[in-house]
Amino acid sequence: MRILGIFRGFPGLGRVVAGVSLLEELRDQYGANIRMISYLQGNEYLKSKGYADLHEATVIPHRDAISGQAYLNAASTLGVLLSLLTGGILLDCFGVPALLLTGAGALAAGTVILFCSAEPAPPQTC
Repeated sequence: MRILGIFRGFPGLGRVVAGVSLLEELRDQYGANIRMISYLQGNEYLKSKGYADLHEATVIPHRDAISGQAYLNAASTLGVLLSLLTGGILLDCFGVPALLLTGAGALAAGTVILFCSAEPAPPQTC
């Protein structure tokens, strides 16, 4: 059995540490071949656990990764606030069916935008 563990985030947040523990259990109990990918401090934690054959998951500078995460968090927070406000107004003025139809329409529009804006990944060389 071959398993690829992809970890994002920092070890202190519990994602990397818990994922590594789970994969080590699979390796020890079932003889699984484990490979891991992480970034930033996640790689440092994996190196400290003895995983030397690591692949860097990002090629952007650290400062750009931090600002990208800040923009993502800000956009997510703004989206939540706007959706709660809009959803409340729709619910109060038009009822549950209108709220559900609007949500389904927004989901369909987002899906179309996602597929129209996606680009194929460049070929990778090993």
